[in-house]
Amino acid sequence: MVTIAVCTRNRQAYLERCCSALIPQLGGDVEIITINDASTDGTAGSLASFHYAHRNVRIITLSEHAGVSGARNAALRAARGSLIVFTDDDCAPEPDWLCEITAPFADPAVVCVYGQVFYRQRGYRGYFPERCVENPGPRWPMTACIAYRTAALRAVGGFDPVFARYHNEDTEVALRLAAVGALIPAPRAIVIHQPMDWTCRTLLASARNASVWPILSRRYGDAIFRQRFRPPIRWRHVVNAEDYGYLLTLPLLIPILLIRYLLHGKRDFRIFFCKWPVWLVLRRLLVWREAVRSRVFMV
Repeated sequence: MVTIAVCTRNRQAYLERCCSALIPQLGGDVEIITINDASTDGTAGSLASFHYAHRNVRIITLSEHAGVSGARNAALRAARGSLIVFTDDDCAPEPDWLCEITAPFADPAVVCVYGQVFYRQRGYRGYFPERCVENPGPRWPMTACIAYRTAALRAVGGFDPVFARYHNEDTEVALRLAAVGALIPAPRAIVIHQPMDWTCRTLLASARNASVWPILSRRYGDAIFRQRFRPPIRWRHVVNAEDYGYLLTLPLLIPILLIRYLLHGKRDFRIFFCKWPVWLVLRRLLVWREAVRSRVFMV
């Protein structure tokens, strides 16, 4: 059996589109678990409708907000399948997604398979901040499009809630899984990320993501450089090195980037200036702070 897990909180419209894409992939040996993480909107009603129409849809409602890692761990505990496949409530898997992402598990050495994530549609050329949610290639084991051998994920302890604030709990658990088996990319397993409403708050929150690397470096050492998925670190010490180039040339770049931004039809100047330079500077400061706290040399 295969368990598909979707965790959600207060995103009813997104969730309905996600479930509508998943339902056609149900079969006798496939179940969907939806974790309602203490939603306060109409999520419960939507899930009840899906469950009524499709008995292979199970609902687990958390009475208190557990966060994304807590919700995923609840799904892991409840999973009946030998494989557990995750996507996010704001994603819509393509029709052959489940077949493509589970096929590599024919090799018993494989413990994790991860696929591609495109924003809006295949071939869409996303612009910042849209690229934050893309995973072409795939380059990285993202929980928006990923499958695990259930026993292996349970054996390593599931998702660590500490890393949820960095939006990198999937990266951290991948490093633990790499010690017990193979992690394989599946480029033909594809989900489409639904359009998002970006705000300065959500954009600036993503600046914290890069600061996970000093913590992972201290915890796992050189193992972070030995994976198929490579960290965005140059010379083993410089995280997202391109930021420094942008910051050094910012006085010259801002007029050019602003014109480019307008030509692409963007009009929210708050988002533009949140990145140039607020987001860049904040990302650097957060990396430096975590490096000091972790007592590792990273800049």
